[in-house]
This record gives sequence, C-alpha cells and structure tokens, in this order.
Amino acid sequence: SSVFISEFLADPSAVSDANGEWIELYNAGPDAVNLKDWVLADLGRDRHVITRDIVVAAGAYVVLARKDDPSINGGVAVAYVYTGVNLANDEDEILLLSADGTEEDRVVWGGDSGLTPVRGKSLERAGFGPLAEWVVAVSAWPGSAGDFGTPGTGFVTPIGTGTPTATPTATANGGSQTVTATPTVTPTGTPTVMPAVWPPRREAAALRIDEVNFLGSDLEFVALVNVSDAPVDLTGWVVGDGAIPGGGEGLYDLPPGQLLAPHTPFVIARNGAAFHTRWGRAPDAQFETSESTAPVLERRRELASGRLALSDGGDEVLLLDPALALADAVAWASGDGAGLGLTGALYPISERSLQRVPGYTFPETPDQRHRFLWAAPAPFVSVVLPESAVVSIPPLADGLQAVWGSLGAASNFTPGGAAPPHYIQAAGENIGLGFVAVADPVDNPGERTGAGLLAAWRWTASDGGGAIVYGSPFATDGTTNVFLSGLASSGGLAQWTESNVPPASAESVVALAADGLSVPGGLPAFSRRWQTGPLLPAGNAQPPVAGEAEANPRYTGLAAWETTETGLREALAARRGWLTNRPGLALTLRAHTSGGIRWMGSAIEPQDALAVDVDYRDWNGQVAALALWLNDRPIVQTDLPQGSGIWQVTVSAVPGSVLYAVATQADGDFAVTAPLLVKNGDAARVIINEVLPAPAADWNGDGTIDSNDEFIELYNPGDTPVSLAGWRLEDRSISNPTRRRFVLGVEHLLPARGFLTIWGRESHIGLNDDGDRVELYDSSGRLVDAVEWNSRIARGQGLSRVPDGGNWQSRDPSPGRSNPSDTPGPGSGGSGEQPETLPPWGSGAAPGTPGGEAVGPFRSVTAAKLAGMEDGVHFVGVVTVPPGLFNSAIYVADPALPPNDATAWLGVQVYLRRGTFPELAEGDRVEIRGTMHSFRGEREILVERPADIWRIGPGKPLQPLSIEASAVGESLEGRLVTFEGVVTGWLGASIFLADPEQPDAEPVRVTVRSSLGWRRPFVNRGERWQVTGIVSQSADAAPWNGGYRVLVRYPSDLMEK
Repeated sequence: SSVFISEFLADPSAVSDANGEWIELYNAGPDAVNLKDWVLADLGRDRHVITRDIVVAAGAYVVLARKDDPSINGGVAVAYVYTGVNLANDEDEILLLSADGTEEDRVVWGGDSGLTPVRGKSLERAGFGPLAEWVVAVSAWPGSAGDFGTPGTGFVTPIGTGTPTATPTATANGGSQTVTATPTVTPTGTPTVMPAVWPPRREAAALRIDEVNFLGSDLEFVALVNVSDAPVDLTGWVVGDGAIPGGGEGLYDLPPGQLLAPHTPFVIARNGAAFHTRWGRAPDAQFETSESTAPVLERRRELASGRLALSDGGDEVLLLDPALALADAVAWASGDGAGLGLTGALYPISERSLQRVPGYTFPETPDQRHRFLWAAPAPFVSVVLPESAVVSIPPLADGLQAVWGSLGAASNFTPGGAAPPHYIQAAGENIGLGFVAVADPVDNPGERTGAGLLAAWRWTASDGGGAIVYGSPFATDGTTNVFLSGLASSGGLAQWTESNVPPASAESVVALAADGLSVPGGLPAFSRRWQTGPLLPAGNAQPPVAGEAEANPRYTGLAAWETTETGLREALAARRGWLTNRPGLALTLRAHTSGGIRWMGSAIEPQDALAVDVDYRDWNGQVAALALWLNDRPIVQTDLPQGSGIWQVTVSAVPGSVLYAVATQADGDFAVTAPLLVKNGDAARVIINEVLPAPAADWNGDGTIDSNDEFIELYNPGDTPVSLAGWRLEDRSISNPTRRRFVLGVEHLLPARGFLTIWGRESHIGLNDDGDRVELYDSSGRLVDAVEWNSRIARGQGLSRVPDGGNWQSRDPSPGRSNPSDTPGPGSGGSGEQPETLPPWGSGAAPGTPGGEAVGPFRSVTAAKLAGMEDGVHFVGVVTVPPGLFNSAIYVADPALPPNDATAWLGVQVYLRRGTFPELAEGDRVEIRGTMHSFRGEREILVERPADIWRIGPGKPLQPLSIEASAVGESLEGRLVTFEGVVTGWLGASIFLADPEQPDAEPVRVTVRSSLGWRRPFVNRGERWQVTGIVSQSADAAPWNGGYRVLVRYPSDLMEK
C-alpha cells in the first residue's frame, strides 16, 4: 500500500489531549484506498478498527481524530473519529495496519528515537521516501484555536516553495467520504527544512560551551572556548537557547570571518554594558543592543523566532556547527535536555553558574553531570582539573601508614551536589586526600556508585535517617531492619549518619558521622554514642570545588597497610582511624593489653594499669596539646604542646568506659581518635545488697529524717570494677504497677568488692513500707537482680543480704558498708551516731600516672570530675577555699590516699549562680549537687541555688600538695598545692616565679585576686618565695589550652624565704 502517517498532534496546547489529538494519513499511490477495517494501534494495548468506509483518493490527505466538533477539538476538520488510541506526550508510537494485518507504516517518538513532540505543535512528515523526515510545525492552520500544524493539507516549508500542496474536499456518497486533491500555488524561494530535533555531530567539536550564567537577566552570559591547538573560524556557528528547531526561543550567528585563537574563550553577554560594569571588561559579543561597544550577534529567525532569555527555573543553551549539527549543549532544572539528547539532571545552586569540566565530551557522553559543575561565575577563566598534591605519608607503628580522605562526599549525581565524581576525586587529591568516597543515592541495585578507591552509595531511611554504604548496592524498603540485613548479606561496610546509634549487633556498621562534632565541646555528648561499640568518627567533607571550600570541614584519617581499595577497606573494617579538620594531622591510639597490642577501634578487657601510646604527627610541623579522655572528660593531658612523636601514659581501663585521644593546636586544628571500648566483662556481676524502705534516722546527713533517707545499695562481688552507665533501677509497687525508673550514669563506678548507695533524694523511686519490688537491669536491658517484700517492714529496719550477696534478712541498715551478722544501728536502739557520709579513699581508687588523675570512689570529687559537660553531679568534698574569697566560687577537694589523707588530692571549683553560700569554713565537709561546666578551660561545678549545698560537718583543713613549680598545669587543676619559686617579674596583681631546679621552664603566674581585699606584696627579681594556693586555668581563647595560674587565698599563702 502507499498510505502513510503524514502528521499527528500528540500534545495540544489550545485544548485538552482528550479533545485535541489527531492523526493525518496521506495516500501517495495512484489509486484510491478504502480504510475500512484498517487498524490504528501502538506497541501496547491501544487499538482501534476503522468501522466504516473512508476512501482516500490518490494524493489526498485525511484526518482522524478523537473529537469531530471543531469548537472543542481545536478547530480541525475531521473525516473520522477513533476511540481506544491515546497519544502519550513523552514516549509512544502509532502503527497503521491494513485490513489483513500488514503493517503499512509506523512512527515512534521519545526514548532513543530522536523524535520529541512539542506542546501545541504537530510533527509533520516532510517527504515520503524510504527514510521518514519529521519536522515541527511552524505556524497555525486556518481556523486553529492556537495550535500549530497543517491538518488535511501537505507539508509547507517555512520559506516559500513552488511545490503544490493538497487541500481536502469532502463529498457525501451514501455514508462514505471521498477526499480529492486540489493544487495551490505558493511563492518561490530557497527552502530551509527544519528537522524535528537538532542532529548531533558524529565527533566532539573544538568549539564548546564553557560557561552559562543564567542568574539575573542583564548579567546572563554564555562563554564558549576553543579547546584545540588550532584557530577556529566562527563563520556559520550558531549559539542560543532555541532547543526546538523553529521554536520561539533565540538562536544567533557567531561573527563571520572571526578566528578564535587556541584555548581562548569567547564570551557573549546578554547585555554588554551590564556585563562590563559587573566584570570590569567588555564581552566579546552581546545578544542585545546596549551601550557597550561589543558587536551584537545577528538572530537566525528562520531557525528560531524568539530571543535568548535564560530561565532560572530551567532552560537550555546549545551550540550548532556550520552544518547545523548539534556540537554541544547543556540543560538545567526543567530544561528540555531530552530533546537535545542529554541525560542527567543538573540542579541549580544559588549564585552559581554552570561551567565545563574537562575529561568528558559531547556527544560521546550524553550525561551532562560528567561535563559540568556549579561554581561562582568566572566568564574568562576555564575550569581545569586540580592537580594532585605531592604528599609525604608519615609512617606509623606496626608498619602502617597514615592516609586522609572523605568517607561521604557527594557529586552532582546528588541533588544539590556541585561537581562531577571525577572532579571531586581530583579536588581531593589536590589537598592531600588519599581517598574520596563519593556517596550518591542509587535508585536500583547495580546502578553506578562513586568513583575512586572506595566505591560508595547513600541509603536514606523512610524516617529521614540513613547510612553510607561501602560496597555494591542492594535492594531495601527504607526500613532499618531490612537495610541491616541486606548490608550483612552483601558483605558491605557502612557509616551511620542518623542521630541515634546503630544496634550493637550491626557489626557491618563501622563508623559514625561526625561532621557536626565540635572539639572539645562536643566530645562529652558524642562519647555516649560509643557505648554500643568503638565506631570510627567519620569526616565526610566535600573537597574544594573551583576554589570554594567548606567552612568547617571534617576529614577521616585511616591507619592502613597500603593505599589500595583492599588496604582502605581493611582499615575501615577495623575502625582504625581518626577524625580531623585538616589533612596532614594524624593521631593514633594503641593499648598494651595482656592480650597484646590493640589499636583504636577495638574492644579491650578491663585493666587496672593500661599502658597506651598516643602517636601524633603533623606534616606542617605544628605542635599540639594532647589529652587522653575517659568517656566525656580528659583524665590526663600534656602540660606543654608536643611535637610529632609518641606520648606514652598509663591509665586505668574502667569497665564499660571508652578511652580516646584528642590533639588540639593553637590555631584550632584538631584530631580525635576512634575509641578503645573497655568491656564490662562476661564475669561482671552486680546485685542488690540492701534496701531501706522506712528510715528512722538521718542516714544521709541532711538534718532531716524523711524519704530522702531511703536507699538502695548495690554490691559488686567481683575482682574488677564495673561501670554502671546505662544500668537502671525500677520499682513496681504491689498496689500500683506503674514503673518508676532511675538510670545510672557514667559517674556510677562500682569498685571491686565495693558498695554503691543510691539515696532516695537521687533516685526519687520511693520505696513502699508495706510491699514493693525493686529490679536491677544492666545496660542491655537484661534483668540481673530483684528484691520483693509483701508485708510491712518495721520502721528503722532494712532488708539486707547476709553475708554480702547472701540470703535476705531484716536487719539494721549499714549503707555503703559490709552487712555484718550483728551490728546495731539507728533504727534498733543502738548508738544512733550519724553514719559516715564521706566515702573513704578505698578499693575503688585507681591512681593515675604522674601528671595524670585517678578514678575515685562513688560520691567523691574525683568521680564527679569524670562527668561530661552539662551532666549532673552529686558528691562530697572538703572545703579548701571557703566563701567570701573568690566572689561566687569556692573550691573543694578529696583527701589523698592513706596514710597521706591529711593532704589535699583532686579538687574542683564550685560556682554558685545565684544566692549566698551557706556558712562554710576551710576543712568543712560539704555535699554538693550541680552540673559540670567549663570556663576558659577550667572545669567547674555550676550550682543553681544554695539549697543544693549541704554542710555535713566540721573537719581539719587539708594540707597542700608539695610540688615543683614547673609541675603546674592541667593535671593539677583545682588542687591545693605549695611550691617554692624565684621571682622573674610581675604584672598588675600577679608575680611570676620560676622553678629553681628548672630555670628554663616557663615561670608560674601567681595571682592575688581583687576580691581578697589585700594587695600582692612588693617583690624583687631573684627573691625566693613560698607559695600556697589553688591551681586554676584562665585560657585566652578556644580551644582553651594554657593559661594556668595559682590563686592564693590568704596573705600567709605568699611568704618570702
């Protein structure tokens, strides 16, 4: 047959698709054809059989449509109405089948066809040869409601031609129609046949789009560049935003006869004058006339009828070679990239232009995300790939080497991402990164993941959380359980990016996102997230793009065997790394355990004396203050900044705690290692040893007998201390099953074979005299012990295990002490003496190394100083600086170990925010409730009201700890000390004393505060003075290193020798 599909309108604009779609057929043969029983169909389920005679004369056209009323179908004269066939706007096809089922013709659009419908414009067949040539209609037909096309007539070229066209006429013939041809004459001329789409070049052109700035109408510009080594003649080249041939946007000729030198840009501004004002020089050309002297490009009206105007919300820019083949193109946001053969969406970033990235070309790479990045506009500067930096990789212990990278960068494959994956990799290498894990979302398993040594992808949970996976993608439904199951099955590793922590059983999760971590202020809160496992604190900073870097980047350091994918994955799986804000700063932590060397990121057994190595390196040679932290506070620090090398220290590995190293430099740069998690041990056992529901004496020493004197005593029968962080006590009354809960914190350390008393004032549980049940749960939620009574207990009597850990009996209370078989107490007519409230420095003490601190017993000052910032504390201490000397602050301390318990040990400042201190004297024992804070580097206890400070009773003043002057530093902060020094100078209320044994050491500042009411004595250089006072810290700026001084209290604290 000779019947063809000659024109169709799939996407009408003037009316709806349901009313305005139509198909035109043409009989190119010598004989008339009857279309009855012919079929219209697509490759899917659409199908319509023509049910009556439609006779198409030779050379005639016929229009079939969904509606035949011109008032509603857009003004089309229709010969037949079909049903059951809908023309999709994006991708579809029309098949024309003869009555015997033979396919006579077909047209396909969308997908890889190269044919794209345009809203409001039909697609017309320009000829009926073996290869169909489709073009976009360029004008409305007579009677049209606004859409373009030539329904019922032949194709007419935009510029006149002498070719006759056919006009349909219809004659009734017994219910059938006959269409005849009528020739018409149009003006003569040279025809310009418009293709439906711009055909791409076969190879990349030397002239390319270099930059497009579409922000601000007058500041719009397009920069082209000659990337070759030879000049390019601009004659015949066309540029603009006319993505649709013959459409209403703008296309312009480049200056004919102009040669563009090799590797030279050619910048075209929309408004040359505005461009000159903004950039300080004129463009090479302009699209519109302005006061600028730059030449104005000529419009190619036969190719596009409008003018260039780039839309912020989405548009395209294209470059045509002299043969009108597509040489280059870029589209953003809602721009019609598909019509130009482009893939990959480019999402605009505020105040940024699109700039070409070397490495990929058009048309070889249709995915434009590989070819463009977003950066601050720079019309005369082309983007180049950053060069790799030459990095000297410092060797570490055990043959490992330091390597820095980002564990979660994003490319422009992520909405909001700025640059292609290969540019991100190059930018990372430029600043010394050995790896960049480009982690973009993937929609389907098997989709590309980021390039580089660590292939990665980003998973987003249905609740908005997520993870970064290092390995192949796998299917997941957005729930955490399904994700973790898929992660384990795939053999991948993951970084947790949610604010919570992953389940302890999720062994494949090896890192926690730490991009928002501030150091040292954020460490206390972050350390709590390590209780489930020693995860690597991960930095995911974006490498700088076109010179623009993140304000507060966080990078990941790894201690790897080799800088290969295998080496990096092994280090990541072992969690052997650190967080830093600058490549080149390395920090590692190793522990010498009874089982051998254990690196950071490991779990270790409890150990009273654990030797650790802190290895600090910096390729810039800067020194740093080093500190070893236990949970949420430092337990030992270097007094002076350290250069590259290993710092060795011995500490106590407290069960259930985390140990990690921190390095801070004077300029704010830092590093934080992955932790060592100290296990509680399988043999850890804690039991409820005693309860007192109905007190008859003032057991807590607050001067009142009430429910605050109730207590629950816990006992550790084992040989190692136990951390009770995360453990909880609950009670469920017989009459009221509602649970009341008290969760223990990191300050609750239970010594080996020691006792811990939880008073009613702390737990607020409230024990019922006539029946109750108390339960103890460990940090995993497992019930480990319980005690229950069903009848009234006599006032003053408690329930005790006798002997400790044995069977329950009703006995006299003995809080904090062993339960004897027969000891009278306040509730049974005994002496009634007030029980000892200040815990002795007993088996729970684990003294630190020289320069370090100790882990003290429960309710001691030492234990309180283990609390994290903003944590609540409750302790008993001895006053070393009474009220009235240092404004709103006092100092309290623990006594040292026997037989030196008359000497002051660890101390701390107590600051009362409002009100007046109770009457206190030096040596008084005092109980304090408050919150841990820090001011200018010195830890202090913030107390909100005087009622949270209780005087327990009088005592002898503690004696100062005798030290050398050069020892003053972080390890002595808050302590009462005495030393001898030589005067080296004075300033205001301070004098400076040098260590007589180490005259080259930094002198100690001794300050007489103005609140004391007496002035510092007159001194001369070279005099020897004996000083007694409190070691304090008042650093000048973050990260609050240095600034140590000694505050004297009385004139007798400063005595000339």
